[in-house]
Amino acid sequence: MTSDVTDDKTIGRRGGAYVGLAAALSALVGFVVLIIAARALTPAENADFQIFWAALFAAFGVLSGLSMETTRTVTAAGPNGGSGPRVLLVGTGAALAAGAVFAATMPFWHDAMTTTPGSAGTWTTAAALAGGVMGYALHSTLVGSLAGTRRWGLYAVTISAESSVRLLLVVLVLVLGSGLAGFAVGSAAAAFTCLVVLLLSPAARRAAWTRAEEPALPLVRRILAAFVAQGANAVLVVGFPVLLRITTPDEVMATSAPLLLAMTLTRAPLLVPLNAYQGVAVTHFVRNRHLGLRAALPVIRVILAVGAVGAGLAALVGPWLLDLVAAGYRLPGYVLAGLTADAALIAVLTLTGALCQATTLHRWYLAGWLTATGAAFLVLLLPMALDTRTVVALALGPVLGIAVHLLGLRRARTPLAPSAEQRES
Repeated sequence: MTSDVTDDKTIGRRGGAYVGLAAALSALVGFVVLIIAARALTPAENADFQIFWAALFAAFGVLSGLSMETTRTVTAAGPNGGSGPRVLLVGTGAALAAGAVFAATMPFWHDAMTTTPGSAGTWTTAAALAGGVMGYALHSTLVGSLAGTRRWGLYAVTISAESSVRLLLVVLVLVLGSGLAGFAVGSAAAAFTCLVVLLLSPAARRAAWTRAEEPALPLVRRILAAFVAQGANAVLVVGFPVLLRITTPDEVMATSAPLLLAMTLTRAPLLVPLNAYQGVAVTHFVRNRHLGLRAALPVIRVILAVGAVGAGLAALVGPWLLDLVAAGYRLPGYVLAGLTADAALIAVLTLTGALCQATTLHRWYLAGWLTATGAAFLVLLLPMALDTRTVVALALGPVLGIAVHLLGLRRARTPLAPSAEQRES
């Protein structure tokens, strides 16, 4: 498969088509896995799987900061590479460190993976989460290096392979009847698919062996800042059920499966493709730093338009579709419309954050995401119904985070080449 590299474009039509297909496949696999789980597991087990799924993809979201930083530094280094360390070695170190942290802290958080604390299965799901984190650190490094070198065909193959293997493993678990633990292990183990790609593809190995633009210490500082920012991102995007779990009584949370499923289903059409295109976005923003916010405005307009149309459709047919996906799962149309609009705001926040990160405004990038997540958490502490708290939190948080990012971009007035002040670590 070709790399679809051009001298004047971030991505060509063929590469865009490859990434689009990969994004569609990722979204479809997410839908299918959640539908299979909703039908195969009991409501209580499915609520636990929803919490595990949220925690897993929240962790993956944190590690996407490694992907974005790898993309940024490889793009900035140019075709001949930079003077820094090999990005694959950096990614391997991140994988080992993340696995060690999760393993060492597991006794303190494994019970949070279930609505019935004390369940023996929580150790299995917690171990699956720790293993998945290690695999995804390597996956993030690989896709980041492929985006930075504009090997879009192979980038799309890597994303598609990871999603496809996840679906195959979940189907295998369904056939074997392994229950909740099997669903958790299968969902997490797919992250190691990147090792197969590295083994089979010389081009993937060359991309992952590229040297970073900057020396190791500045790169590690920026990666850590990206981890914190993407951690806030992940909590808001896919880890939100964990916040709900913290702020909601057990008896209310035990009935939350319809809301948790609705949040996932309303976000997937926008946020899953956007996640696949983040590498493209960061590469484009790095190559067009002189445009500042104008580099992102066309996509932001499209996202807001899609969000408005999607919210209207969610209000009209959303309740029927939710019941079709999981019989007996019911929510009012206005809640589904609000969740869909919230997804559009989170997508815009993701883009403005990527723009700050690509132009090395890491402090503003971090501040925007921390503001958004902090505001959302405070709303969840208010004495309101669970669905109302959720919709309001997921609207107010992103709006405030976007405002912080726009303030940072306005103050920086991104010039053609980043100044010393902009190169914040």
